[in-house]
Amino acid sequence: MQIKHLKEFYNVDTISQDKGWKRVHEAIGELTEDLCIDFTDINIIEPWQCTEFKHLIKEPHLYMKFVNNEEVVNRIKMMCIIDGLDENRIENITIELPKEKTAEEKKAEKYGMQLIPYFDISTDGVATLELEKRYDQIQSTNTMSYIDYAIKELHKTQDINEFILKFGDLKTLPNVLKVVADMMVEYEGMGMHLLIDSNDKEVLDSMGLFIYNSTNKDYSTEERKAMIHENLKDMTPGILVKYKKSKAVDEFGREGKGEIVSSRIALFKGIVHATKSNEVCASIQTFNNNYFYTKQHWAVEHDNEEPTSLHSEELLIPLSQLGIGNVFLGSKYHFLLPIQQDASESKTVIIDIDEDEHNIKQVCTIPERIEHVFDSWGIQFNREELHKSIDATKRLLESTAVKENSNFEGIKLHNGNKTMSNAI
Repeated sequence: MQIKHLKEFYNVDTISQDKGWKRVHEAIGELTEDLCIDFTDINIIEPWQCTEFKHLIKEPHLYMKFVNNEEVVNRIKMMCIIDGLDENRIENITIELPKEKTAEEKKAEKYGMQLIPYFDISTDGVATLELEKRYDQIQSTNTMSYIDYAIKELHKTQDINEFILKFGDLKTLPNVLKVVADMMVEYEGMGMHLLIDSNDKEVLDSMGLFIYNSTNKDYSTEERKAMIHENLKDMTPGILVKYKKSKAVDEFGREGKGEIVSSRIALFKGIVHATKSNEVCASIQTFNNNYFYTKQHWAVEHDNEEPTSLHSEELLIPLSQLGIGNVFLGSKYHFLLPIQQDASESKTVIIDIDEDEHNIKQVCTIPERIEHVFDSWGIQFNREELHKSIDATKRLLESTAVKENSNFEGIKLHNGNKTMSNAI
């Protein structure tokens, strides 16, 4: 099939009257082979009102192609159907036109390009921006739109995938940190990684929660149940934190603005249906820290008093109220693996007595202490999962010592998984 633009027959930009269509009809003559007239960029005004167009459209070998003119094409097709003609000879092609930049986009481009020289690009392809070299404070999300433009431009033009934003001592508002978290999550989907470095621990802690918020959604009970099964095995030891009770919740859906009123060693037993409420709940046993000792340790601390039991409490927590690890947040509680964050949290524990009835003491991390106490009291638990926390604690405390020596703190998303220090 031949395809010819209208201007090859009739050099005009608009056709609105019978005489114009008559010129077109005369120019193509009586067709014996298929011909498609391309009306791209031609202004066609109500051709169905023109007698000459009605004659033209009856040519069985004539096809018409329009671009981004769906309304006109639909009217012509309707006319063909009514007249018993083949409407498939009329075609509209939709082409997405370049979007004109908004004033905000133009501004982001202008100031974003000005930021690019401030990035220090290392030999291994990491682009670092020290914000204190450019800003005295970051109080507006507009600033982040400029930084976002600069980062994407460096990614596009120089194929850089690793970025570090150093906030230093800059005070940064929560709404700005939320935008940064959204940027971090977006970049992960683009194969890019953004690391945040700050001298302000509150900034790092807030960033962790904002990353949660950015990647989280409102999970249904069934979704939470499935994700708990995927991420947390039954009888896994951990830490259960409880938020302050209040009617109001913070931007992360936590009561009491996330203020922690208790933090207890706990044992996640599994998911059950509560008999009274028929709610899907997590069965969790919590232990009072004031009584969490091995039997031998308790006896030594209490004038050889014979201990009778560990003080514990059985809780049934609706899944909507419970957050799990780095997976999702809850409104009232959060269950964490017992991975110790600081060496100062280790405790000396009497784990046994020797042949001379002398106490055998050991400085234990939180997960090591849990293992000794549970073993002492014969409490069943998932030993393999607890050993993972023991190993993770060892690695974390070793790396923390290195970071303290290098005076560096940061937060980053690793392959889509949230990595946060002291975020909860």
